[in-house]
Amino acid sequence: MIQRILFSFFTLSHCLAFSQKNISGSYNNDRKMFIQKKQDFWIGEFKNGVARISKGGYYGIINESGRIVLPLIYDDIYIADEGLFAKGKTGTFAFSLDGSENCSTFFGAHATKDSYREYPVYKALNFDYYGKPYSEGLFMARQNYNNETNKYQLTYFDSSGNIKITTDRYDNGQPFFNGLAAVSRFKYWGFIDKNGKEVIAPAYDYPTVFREGVANISRNGKYGLIDTRENIIIPFEYDLISPAFQGMVSVKKNNAFGLFDTKGKMIFDFVFDHATIFENGYAYVKKDNQWFSVNAKRETSEYHQLSYEEGYRFMNYNGNKVYEDKSGTVIFKNTFEAGSFAEGLSIIKSNGKYGFIDRLGTVIIPPTYDRAENFKDGYARVQTSGSSFYIDKKGNTADPVKSSAFSANIKGVTVSRTADGKYSLSDCMTKKIIEQDMDDVSVYGNFILVSKNKKRGIFDFKGNVLLKIVYDELIPKKNKITAKSGNRIDIFGSSCNIEKTFTLSSGDFRIYDEKKSDHAVIIEQDGKTGFINSTGNKMLSPRFDSVSFLEKSGIFLAKYTAENYLVDIVKNTATLFTWKDYSEFSKGILKISKNGKNQGLVNSENQVVLPAEYEILPLRNNTAVIISNNLYGMIDGEGKIILEPKYQKISVNDGSYMDGDDELILVKLNNKTGFADRKGNMKINFQYEDGIPFNNRLAPVKMDGKWGYIDKYNRLVIKNSYDEAWPFIDSYQARAKTGDQYIIIDRSGNKIRNADR
Repeated sequence: MIQRILFSFFTLSHCLAFSQKNISGSYNNDRKMFIQKKQDFWIGEFKNGVARISKGGYYGIINESGRIVLPLIYDDIYIADEGLFAKGKTGTFAFSLDGSENCSTFFGAHATKDSYREYPVYKALNFDYYGKPYSEGLFMARQNYNNETNKYQLTYFDSSGNIKITTDRYDNGQPFFNGLAAVSRFKYWGFIDKNGKEVIAPAYDYPTVFREGVANISRNGKYGLIDTRENIIIPFEYDLISPAFQGMVSVKKNNAFGLFDTKGKMIFDFVFDHATIFENGYAYVKKDNQWFSVNAKRETSEYHQLSYEEGYRFMNYNGNKVYEDKSGTVIFKNTFEAGSFAEGLSIIKSNGKYGFIDRLGTVIIPPTYDRAENFKDGYARVQTSGSSFYIDKKGNTADPVKSSAFSANIKGVTVSRTADGKYSLSDCMTKKIIEQDMDDVSVYGNFILVSKNKKRGIFDFKGNVLLKIVYDELIPKKNKITAKSGNRIDIFGSSCNIEKTFTLSSGDFRIYDEKKSDHAVIIEQDGKTGFINSTGNKMLSPRFDSVSFLEKSGIFLAKYTAENYLVDIVKNTATLFTWKDYSEFSKGILKISKNGKNQGLVNSENQVVLPAEYEILPLRNNTAVIISNNLYGMIDGEGKIILEPKYQKISVNDGSYMDGDDELILVKLNNKTGFADRKGNMKINFQYEDGIPFNNRLAPVKMDGKWGYIDKYNRLVIKNSYDEAWPFIDSYQARAKTGDQYIIIDRSGNKIRNADR
């Protein structure tokens, strides 16, 4: 899939925009701040030897000697371990920590205005607004459906774009914190490490993150605190637990709040009406409608220390709200109502009107508007006299849509777009122009596809011409390029060498991409449609009246006069298809039915894989249940019968739970229950009176009128002593019944507590 990237020519000059080279003062290592001789700039806390500076709504960077590394021309800058990532109206730029251009970085270069970039295989990489990875050096790729495996794929990349983790075991994922990332399977959440190893099995209700070595997590609607080895620090008995800050968490129980440390020790009992997280050693708490501060030593104070934001905070002194740094220097007094800062400016309100101040408190845009929104990408939306419009940081009326200039570095090549919509390519290091005055630029894998004067060509990331700009169309597919020029179609390999050529009688045709297919390029001529298999170097010439792609099966359905054909471009076949009632089943296979009832399977060449004699349930984990004469069987994803339909019951995820990670499937024959694997082999013979499918590696089974639990090796883990039993809904506990009492038990069969009916 191609994600179009917007670019432009970077016109801001460092020298013209900001001539000052140094800031007078000295670096204070203890407070990670720069003490200025004159309070001319807002200077944030230092990280990796540099700090952000701001003035007038723009950001730059200084180092510890006060030398200006990046000038004050950017809307925002992020400091990462890998470098500096600056965002301006004209683009997103990657720099090394010394301020030199970073031409090779993966994540800084690929960040776009939409905060992510489509990637051909792994759907999309998640970025923040200006290029930093979500956390700890790894990007999380959004979940995408892999048509080849019929599974969802979760992928994490490193900062160079190398795949570090890719797995189909999980439904969803979160960024890494404290070396672990939350992942989900069957609606429950657990954690993996940076090697992709599952260190905490999915058993929890909601995603969370580890902070300070602990995670506040929920199980069965109750919160507890665990460490990275899943040791329970605070039991799962509470209505809410906050994330850990400064070694403390706030805990809610029965509408009251208490405070614990991260070792599980209660510091304050549940005596507060409300409690916040710890900041500057204190939590802000409320009791009897009074707010005050408490610390871990149980000391109280009426004075609440607000947290610092990059070394600065608003404070109240004698009724005056002032903005100060960590040294206590007052930067400005806040005589108006102000919000938070966005892109170096904060909305202010005075006498019912809105304007903007910078981080030094200077009024940049006077409060004259009836409404105002925060700045984003260099523009803010404001309203006056009922009319809404955008302004820039000078207060001038602006139109963000028309400001289309953009520029970005991509693996050594700078791609730019000027305000008139023309693109250019240049070498990021030497600035030498590679190509200019182009109409379009897009990126696919290692190719840069360009368009100029209605012709197309390809460059690599070293600036070399791979295909000259002479083609009517270029379509990339899995390191193959299908190209049209006149009446000729060429298929090029990954090195742009010609592998196959097709010549049509006339050049009056077009080719276009079927984006959901890894192989297909569509060709149209004289109102007819055909196919090109670019990865197999094959073509079905245009002959069909219309075509549609069945994504899950990977088959095209094509219409020719009054007949339908199945087109498998991988096999290069077009087969008459006579079934009216059909749906997709698996790769290369369709489910068909007679009169909407009896169901079977056919392949892409309309050959019967499974006769239309069954009810076929949906495919799950490459297996599907079939039903015939009220008896159950099972088939695999290719339609092969792996369990003949002779069983009274085969449990699937339709009310009785079958965990995809638990390999054994419950089957019932002659009123006895056993378990088979996914190849149809009986692993636990028919010896139980009843059973429930495996979940979290244990299955409830009934013997001699009582229920217990076995593992997949048929070992009795919890003895048969219950009148009723239910699956383990997480790794720790299950519901059972003894007599008239419902209880919750652990994996050893010990009673945890009574349960409601």
